[in-house]
Amino acid sequence: MAQAKSVGGLAEPVGFARASRLGWLCSPWGFGIAGWGSGPKVPKQSCTNIVERRVPPLAGGHNQVVKAWPSSGRGSGFGDRSELMLTARTLAEATIYLSLVAASDEARHGPPETSLTEGTQAWTLHSELGDVAVRYQSEDVSRRLGRVYGLGVSQLIDAGQWIMISQTFARRALEADMAYTAQPGQDRTTVELNWEFAAETVVEAMKFLPEGAGRLPAEAFWSELGEQFAREQPDRITRAHLVDDYEYYTGTLEDFRQLYGEA
Repeated sequence: MAQAKSVGGLAEPVGFARASRLGWLCSPWGFGIAGWGSGPKVPKQSCTNIVERRVPPLAGGHNQVVKAWPSSGRGSGFGDRSELMLTARTLAEATIYLSLVAASDEARHGPPETSLTEGTQAWTLHSELGDVAVRYQSEDVSRRLGRVYGLGVSQLIDAGQWIMISQTFARRALEADMAYTAQPGQDRTTVELNWEFAAETVVEAMKFLPEGAGRLPAEAFWSELGEQFAREQPDRITRAHLVDDYEYYTGTLEDFRQLYGEA
């Protein structure tokens, strides 16, 4: 087995050539890097009596589809289409999913172009790679609870992919952190947001851990990239390693803020 190379202490998994194309991910939102509030406004929804619950991934994982709602005649968005459609928990998850699909295509030279339309019940994120629906209610509740990628376990992105994404954000954060000296005109946002996103995405991988399990189960990996990661980096899919990653990401962010003060 080839050896992983290290970037500032962060191991880059073997076979990461395609995953490194995740540099296309400008931010989890894909609508700007200003943070949670930079996403599209969520139409008013009734979100009472909604709680988070762990949902095991369906067989086939990322091939999960949902029945569209009856047509409203508006011609766009979830609830306005009669066919089956992929669904994401949040716009952030939908954007990253499409970027992953694009990154797996060696013939592509850039991220997919996307557009957003509103329906009666949800947005539809359109791209040449396919459409993904995001229900307003799911997005709204996720924002209220501070869950960037949504409640429950992802049905689109497997555990290995989430870990690889977290490493991408962490590598960016570390490089920006080392370059930051608090000089006038320097932007600290890149440092802070990338550490935050690194922590958030490793949490998404940890959601696949069964209660009491010491490592991620085989069914947590269904994509080619995810399966390859689990096969070639078995030490990185243990609960202990994931917890260490999370504590490193959040601890480094805390150290950064202690050194330079709160923004």
